[in-house]
Amino acid sequence: DVLRQLPRGVRCQRANLTDAELALAYGGARALVYPSLYEGFGMPVIEAMACGCPVITTQHGSLREAAGQAACLISGYSVDEMRAAMHRMADERYCSELRQLGLAHVQSFRWRTMAELFCRELHGLHAEARRGDYRHFFSEWRKLREIHASIET
Repeated sequence: DVLRQLPRGVRCQRANLTDAELALAYGGARALVYPSLYEGFGMPVIEAMACGCPVITTQHGSLREAAGQAACLISGYSVDEMRAAMHRMADERYCSELRQLGLAHVQSFRWRTMAELFCRELHGLHAEARRGDYRHFFSEWRKLREIHASIET
């Protein structure tokens, strides 16, 4: 239904790309336009920046953090705002600035750093659980689950 509502001359095509092909696509794109109003993390924003692709995205969800100051940020609610952002991508100096900012920004997103942080947090939670910090929570949670189970049957 969505495809049938596209304006004349607008074509939509799904592409299943390998990681290498996606990197090439980002690297050759004028910009990644990612107008999400809610995003869990914003991995496409980080991926595009890592490939030197300028990014247009919103300030919603985690996108503000994922994009930092290295993207053209929009509200995502205005067609005129989106049009203006896309027109800005014709300015090669602006695109070059976004490329450089993006390449610098993505340096703070490293798998090893994330894995080390995750492990630290996991070990901390394990230590807290062993001390019994969550006994009260799990006791209350168990009561709620028992009530829930009795309602389902």
